[in-house]
Amino acid sequence: MKAPVKKKLTHPISRLDADDSRLLKKEFLRLIRVRLSIVRTLCESDQMALELVQAGATQKEEGFESDIEALIWKFVVMRLEARLKKGATQ
Repeated sequence: MKAPVKKKLTHPISRLDADDSRLLKKEFLRLIRVRLSIVRTLCESDQMALELVQAGATQKEEGFESDIEALIWKFVVMRLEARLKKGATQ
């Protein structure tokens, strides 16, 4: 009996292919849009929403959020700050 042939991997298993990478990026952006929409709906102003999401973005530093959750909140903060800056210049 022959032993099964083992195939050598040409790239590490942890590396994502292009399709997986695109899907992850789309899902990440969707999560940001959903959270931004929810926070803006709950708060009376964008400034109040910004204060709320800044608190969420700092939760990782206190050990309450996972790395990805804190990163999502940081992007929500960036989007709200951009919206406020855009509103201030108009």
